[in-house]
Amino acid sequence: MQQNTTYNERELLHRLAGGDESAFRQLYDHHKDEVYAFALGITRLVPLAEEIVQDSFMKLWQHRDELPEILKFENWFFTITRNLCYTALRKIALDRKAKTAHELQTGQQVATAEDILITRENRDLVNAAINQLPEQQRRIYKLSREAGLTYEEIAAELNISRNTVKEHLRRAVTGIRTYLEMRLAIATILLSFLLKN
Repeated sequence: MQQNTTYNERELLHRLAGGDESAFRQLYDHHKDEVYAFALGITRLVPLAEEIVQDSFMKLWQHRDELPEILKFENWFFTITRNLCYTALRKIALDRKAKTAHELQTGQQVATAEDILITRENRDLVNAAINQLPEQQRRIYKLSREAGLTYEEIAAELNISRNTVKEHLRRAVTGIRTYLEMRLAIATILLSFLLKN
């Protein structure tokens, strides 16, 4: 089963190298949740993680000519995603530094408390989403995203197959996304209600 999956992915990568948009769509559907979880684990910011998913796949399309030469696609692709995360976080840090310097120069009060609160709320929301997962999914998610272990390392540590690890991680990401989307929907409804009254 695993060899067939690898073969199919190689076939998709070769088709994508030729500009096949349907192959690109299949790769997107297969990897988008994992990329989102990976970006979310690094940035802890839901909107930024969603933006990085789009940027990662844009990079994939832009570098499609290189794909037939890449032996370990997942490693290559997640390195791109990780670099995009770090670049985005550096930009946020530089923007905040420039804003702080400007406010100090103009004698304005430095407004960082609200930024800190928003970041903390995002982190708390993500942690709440992780904590509501079933125990095995939560454990595998943390080993993957927080400890940085590969599928093979997690499989060896938990004495389960690589495919089981991947399936639990897929379900964990789906559970986190559903939780966050539900919370966002509730917040939107409440805000709409408050604005009407």
